[in-house]
Amino acid sequence: MFVAKDPEVPPTIELTCQEEISIKSGAQMKLGAKYNGCPTPTVKWSFGGEDLTSDERSKLRKGKNQLDFMRLDAVRKDDGIYTITATNPFGEEKKEVKVSILSAPGPPKGPLEPSEVCGESLVLTWQPPEDDGGSKITNYIIEKRDVMKSGWTIVNDSTLETTLKVPKLVAKSEYIFRVAAENNQGVSRPLETSRSIVAKNPYDEPGMPGVPEVVDFDNDFVELEWAAPDKDGGAKIDGYKIEKREPGSNRWTDATPEPVKGTSAKVPDLKEGKEYEFRVTAINKAGPSKPSKVSQSQLVKPKFAAPTLKIGQLKDIKVKAPQEFILEVTFDGSPLPTVAWTLNDQPLETNDHVRITNTETKTTVKVRESERADAGVYKLTLTNDSGTTTGECTVNVLGNPATPEGPIEVSDVTAESCRLTWQAPADDGGSPITNYTVEKREVGEDYWSKVSSFIMDPEFVVPKLNKGTEYEFRVRAENQHGANSPNLMSEPVLAKNPYDEPGAPGEPKILSYDKDRCELQWTEPDSDGGDKIIGYTVERKEMRSNRWVKVNKDPLPDTTYTVMKLSEGRQYQFRIYAENRAGPGHPSRETETMTAKPEFESPRIDKDSFALKDITVRAGEPYTIKVPLTGSPEPTVTWDKDNRDIKESKTLTVETNRERDSH
Repeated sequence: MFVAKDPEVPPTIELTCQEEISIKSGAQMKLGAKYNGCPTPTVKWSFGGEDLTSDERSKLRKGKNQLDFMRLDAVRKDDGIYTITATNPFGEEKKEVKVSILSAPGPPKGPLEPSEVCGESLVLTWQPPEDDGGSKITNYIIEKRDVMKSGWTIVNDSTLETTLKVPKLVAKSEYIFRVAAENNQGVSRPLETSRSIVAKNPYDEPGMPGVPEVVDFDNDFVELEWAAPDKDGGAKIDGYKIEKREPGSNRWTDATPEPVKGTSAKVPDLKEGKEYEFRVTAINKAGPSKPSKVSQSQLVKPKFAAPTLKIGQLKDIKVKAPQEFILEVTFDGSPLPTVAWTLNDQPLETNDHVRITNTETKTTVKVRESERADAGVYKLTLTNDSGTTTGECTVNVLGNPATPEGPIEVSDVTAESCRLTWQAPADDGGSPITNYTVEKREVGEDYWSKVSSFIMDPEFVVPKLNKGTEYEFRVRAENQHGANSPNLMSEPVLAKNPYDEPGAPGEPKILSYDKDRCELQWTEPDSDGGDKIIGYTVERKEMRSNRWVKVNKDPLPDTTYTVMKLSEGRQYQFRIYAENRAGPGHPSRETETMTAKPEFESPRIDKDSFALKDITVRAGEPYTIKVPLTGSPEPTVTWDKDNRDIKESKTLTVETNRERDSH
């Protein structure tokens, strides 16, 4: 005797994801594997020695011979080796997936300490970050801030060393420094010095004078004023040296023949139409101070002139979000005109996203990380007492389209399909919509399946629905730059025909017949199910069988039909189905039993039958004579005895049926 047993197959695992995966922090992580074995193995995902389960951030999805693990928002602590293990009585199989979670690095390791401090420079030292964010450190960004100011200034943003000499400090100024690490994912939080540092020289020149300001001008001179240094270095200020240069030049020249006394001076012999910058140096017995900060540039021009601008600098531009863009316009006018920008006729002001910078000769709009809301007409208006001038340009910020306009209208619903209609997005992202993508899922399920992503117009007929299943649909628009998010969702839709199957036709009648055919007629059903009757189907059944056989291949358009190819002598029943687009309805009642034989046939008695042979019985015993006969229509049967008609009585009966006659 043989006993059938299941095969003994140790587990096998096939990864459906890469063995090494790199994703950005905050992105979704998906691991998957298929497995086999007999008996079916026990399968689990693990990480850091612990089995993984579903929670708020994670989800395990088990299918047929497949186990997937998803983490919705991966963070750096999710970085490492993930193991899937399959076990049955005949073995164990493991596969590993290395997951790298990429992010900006952690802050450099402190302390951030200065050394070699002098009036113009110092040296900063720090340690690399403990966490490089999963990517190699590309550079460090070192910044400084004067304690008397709120703004930070970049000292160096390209070094890979952890030691840097910081030059160009202002003697006796007090500074705070900070350093941040950068990789290809971003910039870390900064590490700051634990205290402020004074850049102090071993000698005492005067402090730096205030920034010179233009207080008067005309077409050949400017008059400057500035503040005396906060500290004179312990010696009297002997005078101030005034220098000038053209913007962009590194060459400073003396603006006056000799140092001037006091904190104001007239600078003569300037050329009309030229632009100048100025700086001032204080001088005492110890020598010159550091030059003052450079003044704002000043155009030498008449004191009174209406504003003018270079219209050619305002050109229409296209940028792709989130690229930065800059609008820069030089202008003239005296007195200095007021500058006003608008976007789509709404005032444009400086904020965290938009930076507007104005000088005496130039206005600049800088938009960081542009978005679709930054697109439109930018208009510049310059105004002073002598007049007003304007200029404008159009900025098209290209990006992903907005979500299609809803709601999704569902129509023409059947058991197998439905039509979805929606509106194009209010914002096409600055370029034409290239296509729409439609997805579907069964209500209550998480998985969305793509129906089509080659939809050109905002409507689509969804095919291949399952009758009686409730679906949800979602739509997204795409242009050449990407797809919108979030998707436009539909309300739940039940895949059901708007009509039902038809009712049962009337009981079919036999109009005529022969040995190989039968002509039937029936009436239409009382109900067409709400849809036009496509046709009828005829079925037949032999008396000794329970099996109904379809007679016609295609639906019959009429309510009469002749059934052919019957077998002579066999008995049949027939029934009818009506059919519409919902399918066939209930069958009609069966016909009476009919025998396949000629409809018109002379009577014939089977004289060779045993029933008509002489018989002998005892007196008082009952007896029956059964005589086979044929004829169509059914013949009239009479019996006689000794040439006299037999009349029925209590002891004698005559019975005729379709099979035979008995006495």
